[in-house]
Order: sequence, then structure tokens, then C-alpha cells
Amino acid sequence: MIQRLSLLCVLVSAAAGLGGGGCSGSSAADLVSEAGAADAPTTDGTIGEGGGGGGDASKDAGTTDTGAKDSGAAVDGAGVVCGTGGTCAIGDVCCGMRTDGGGTLSCVASCPHGGFVVSCDGPEDCTSGAENYCCATFKIGAGTPPSCPAESISAACTTTCTTSLQLACPSTSTVRLCHESADCADDPAHNRCCLFSQGGQRATFCVDGLTSLAAIQCF
Repeated sequence: MIQRLSLLCVLVSAAAGLGGGGCSGSSAADLVSEAGAADAPTTDGTIGEGGGGGGDASKDAGTTDTGAKDSGAAVDGAGVVCGTGGTCAIGDVCCGMRTDGGGTLSCVASCPHGGFVVSCDGPEDCTSGAENYCCATFKIGAGTPPSCPAESISAACTTTCTTSLQLACPSTSTVRLCHESADCADDPAHNRCCLFSQGGQRATFCVDGLTSLAAIQCF
């Protein structure tokens, strides 16, 4: 479980910032503490910083917290949420560029050569043709979790997408981005849409029951 949490730490950090240093200086315990903490209602459950999920994840008095809370669907409209830069206009993509300090995310009409394209943050951006899933791919470099460098992230509409978290470095993992449980329903092994947070960065994707225990909340 600790190794799983360590890789989640790297993936969530990569999702939000294309950070070159992975999760150096943090640990899987950060995910555990954030998952168990009361969290105020938020307005967006997408890749990026400052997103979140709808509903109230606060603890009820006199009850025992047994993991991530289930709530209503995360709220998200058309357009791709792009890090701290807000939501891109319809038709634009979120483009990630590696820099010496880690990376940057910005909304552009087309991403230049060498950039990492995030063209969707959930199925609402994938409504044309048969490509109905928003599928994200994370490439992690060599190292020991959680200190593995995040090398790239991309997200695009695809005809199929099944979450596959690789518990090793280096590796390439795939996750289906989501906003509500219905977005994950046809993947029985990863049928929970959950919000994860690490170091102020957040990402929401379909996971299995064990991985969902590290989530802030599930929708």
C-alpha cells in the first residue's frame, strides 16, 4: 500500500505541474493525512491546482471516518482546466512545456513541438465520434518512489481507456479522467471516480477500491 501511495504522489504532482523532481521532500504519508482530513467543498474535480469535487467531505460528529467520502458529481463545464491558468477556451488545449525548474502549463491553440498536450480533462470534452473517453498518460523516470521524476503527461479523447497504475519507476501509467462515478462504470476493476491531492495539486480519475482509500473524496 505504501508503494501504491508513493506512486500516486508522483502521478498527482505530475498531473498538476509537470514537476521535474517528482515528490522529493514529501512522502506517502502526505496523501494519507490529506485523505483523512476534513476538506471544504470545492468546485472542480479535474487535473490541475485548486480543483476539487462537489459535496461536503467534512466529518459527521460522532462517526468514524473509514476513508474517502462519496459525494455528488464534480462540477465541470466545457473547456480544459489548465493548472493555475484557469480553463482554456473551447477548441484550445492545455500545453505543458518542460523547463529547468520543472514545467509550465498554458492554454494555446496548438502545442509546439516538444510540448505535452492535454486536450481534455473529462468525458464532457469528448463528445464527437466514438472517442468518448478522456485518457491521460503519465511517464515517470527512473528512481525510488516517491522520488521519481515526472517526465511527461498527456491527455486525449480515445475510443477505450482503462486505468493502469504501474507500481515502479521508470514506468508509464494510464488513467481515465472523470467527474462522477458514471464516468467509470464500464471499467469494473476501476469503477470509483476519486479526487487525490498532493502538495496542493489535485487530480481526479478512475481507480480501484484499494487505491480509493487514499482519496480525499470519491464521487
